[in-house]
Amino acid sequence: MPELDPNDPVLSLWKTDDKEWMKQRRLEWKIIEDSVLSDASKREIADNKRFFLKGEKKGLVGDWGLYLFTPFTNANEAKLAFFSSIFGRGGREGILVSFIKNGMLWGREMPWIRRSMKAFSEGVLGTEYKNPHCIDFNGLKVRHREPEVVCMFSTRYPLDVMTGQIDYHGYLECFDYFLSAMKHCTKSKWLSMTPIWDLISESERYLTKKDPDEDALKFAQKVVDHKDEMMAIYETWPKSE
Repeated sequence: MPELDPNDPVLSLWKTDDKEWMKQRRLEWKIIEDSVLSDASKREIADNKRFFLKGEKKGLVGDWGLYLFTPFTNANEAKLAFFSSIFGRGGREGILVSFIKNGMLWGREMPWIRRSMKAFSEGVLGTEYKNPHCIDFNGLKVRHREPEVVCMFSTRYPLDVMTGQIDYHGYLECFDYFLSAMKHCTKSKWLSMTPIWDLISESERYLTKKDPDEDALKFAQKVVDHKDEMMAIYETWPKSE
């Protein structure tokens, strides 16, 4: 596992000389310790706490969980963290594959989770699905989730929000990426579990909802605005036998 370069610009995200920043960071750590790490060992808690507060990696595995604990607050910082020496090629692939889904499982109690998901979507995913997704600093290809799985999750979790099963999900931030991924789908296995028409119907209903969630409302509006294009792509998908 790569060690953190002491000269890496990502370390500027930890404002350890700012007393107010550190005070807020300690309050945020308490939330994590009481939720995400409630069953962790003392060693795990201590190691992750050092990283969360001071950016000291010390042998921790650079994966989507460590990315969740990195203090980026906007798209540029999310990209900086993603390409930092905290993560190797495998770590970046793990982030692309798991950060939104698993990050929501871990981070649902974190008040800043929406900010993190928005920053990751804008700064790392972008609006165009690419396969392979991006290029590592070492010239190595970094793979993302299969487009069929992206579409399945981008349908399932927004539907869960709009039907009131959950309050929020990071896939609400990824509509443009989702729409682009739809054009790359070729495998029927996952597509059979991707009810595009249900998503469109529920989005139309959600636009009339009283006191809707702002992020879900934006997602629903985009679905309705692009429903003809989505259905046209859907008709080209291979169907299960």
